[in-house]
Amino acid sequence: MKAATLMPKKLILDNILEAVGETPLVRLPEGFDPEVRCEVLLKLEEAAGRAALYQDALLPAAKRQASALEAGYRSGRADFDALIEAARRSQRFELQYEQAVADTWRSHAALQRAIGGAL
Repeated sequence: MKAATLMPKKLILDNILEAVGETPLVRLPEGFDPEVRCEVLLKLEEAAGRAALYQDALLPAAKRQASALEAGYRSGRADFDALIEAARRSQRFELQYEQAVADTWRSHAALQRAIGGAL
């Protein structure tokens, strides 16, 4: 019974690895535990995706909003609370971006440790 439940799980893991593509991260040594491989790769993909989202969309938008509110405040069209909140949001996104970058590097290091060498 246990072997029957492991086979579908292995097929699912193989499908995930196939869906990720033949990137250098996926071309790992034969015999490498596919479950560990999937877990590490998915963490790496998730962290890299978060970093890209912050870098490409959220951070620039927050900075534009903060700049616009600063200009509005200087001209008397925006209140101080809105200006401070926009600055906080921009700084919070900057921190979350840096955390995502750090998570990406941690996952990369975990993958290197798991395969026993550089990618």
